[in-house]
Amino acid sequence: MQKSMVENMQLRMIKKSRKIMENLFFTPENYVKVYQDRNWLANEFLTLRKTPKQIGRSVHVSYKLINRWLIDLGLIERTSETRVP
Repeated sequence: MQKSMVENMQLRMIKKSRKIMENLFFTPENYVKVYQDRNWLANEFLTLRKTPKQIGRSVHVSYKLINRWLIDLGLIERTSETRVP
């Protein structure tokens, strides 16, 4: 009886580790860049009042890329302060 309990526990651990690995290793097809999602970016920038630098740090991209998406998605207008090269 003890042996089957240990085996069941091992099987559950293997299944859990597989789920974790599936989440760690993703393909471009299922990878979504959250900063390209207008709703998410609007929430971060307008509702939570985060700066582009804060948003960039949270998703590990540059603030210039966040500025670019803020402009492209129409959340801010392009001015000399938000100029992106």
